[in-house]
Amino acid sequence: MNFLSLTILVLAPLVGALIIVGPWFPNHEVAIRRFAKGFAGFLFFYSLFFLLFFNPTQHGYQFIETFNWIKPLGADFSLALDGLSLILVVLTTFLVLLACIASKFNITKKHKLYYSLIFVLTSAILGVFASKDLFLFFLFWELELIPMYLLIAIWGTGRKEYSAMKFVLYTFLGSIFMLASILAVYFYHYSQTGILTFDLGILAAPKAYIYPMAFQMLAFFGFFIAFAVKLPVVPFHTWLPDAHVDAPTPISMLLAGILLKMGGYGLIRMNLQILPEAMKVLAPVLVVLGVINIIYAALIALVQEDLKKLVAYSSVSHMGIVLLGLGALNIAGVSGAVFQ
Repeated sequence: MNFLSLTILVLAPLVGALIIVGPWFPNHEVAIRRFAKGFAGFLFFYSLFFLLFFNPTQHGYQFIETFNWIKPLGADFSLALDGLSLILVVLTTFLVLLACIASKFNITKKHKLYYSLIFVLTSAILGVFASKDLFLFFLFWELELIPMYLLIAIWGTGRKEYSAMKFVLYTFLGSIFMLASILAVYFYHYSQTGILTFDLGILAAPKAYIYPMAFQMLAFFGFFIAFAVKLPVVPFHTWLPDAHVDAPTPISMLLAGILLKMGGYGLIRMNLQILPEAMKVLAPVLVVLGVINIIYAALIALVQEDLKKLVAYSSVSHMGIVLLGLGALNIAGVSGAVFQ
């Protein structure tokens, strides 16, 4: 088990990206494609070992790795997995492997740049799911924007530049709200304890104080806006059909299969875990939004003739089930949201 390292799993895709994009790697389509598939296969099988050695009877985080990073700010390079993040990490590596395989039939230009961007995107997504530090979580969340923009804008079809920019603007504006909530929780903890930390475990279960309800409501709103955009929640969903249709098919796979899950993951990890009292008060709102998502998106999906748009709206409808499960605030509901 000593060979298991989350740092390796999260940062290895960046190494793979550097290998492919560097001048030392031959600019030959077949060689690039084979290396990308082989490297993605390595990431997938390596992630399976975390699943194999994970102890489901142990509460809390496992495979914890923490390195001092920006010490004056209390920000650490801290990675860990629990039952929720582990499944999403394995799903990510699996879908990246499938996307690399499917790219053979869709990508006809700039292969070195394309596969290197896929691996940068992989590192960002794995970092989001494995981060135990909120500052690190935010950085990985933002890192995902760059490769996604380029993958849609360069290899997409139709109004690809418009769709890519719309995706970036929606996500970036949501990220501003998330950053505000992260800093609010961070400074409130400092005001109560005199300790600067972005550690999720500490901020989610403070022992010396309880977050006031008014504070929880405001912080909840900031987190919710960011994750509602990514999930997406009506009316913040309009970027998804455009991005889905105009992105190359392998990227649409990642968009529907992984990126939307980041929104649901954030709601569980931040809104539910850090701000449970606000979640309890606003649960009925989540239920209403979930029902709207399910019905509205399903009705629009019924009239779609474009397969990608059909998948996009069905994804919005499915994410409504996530909201519905979280709004139920019981074991069955939250478990259903995670499963969905």
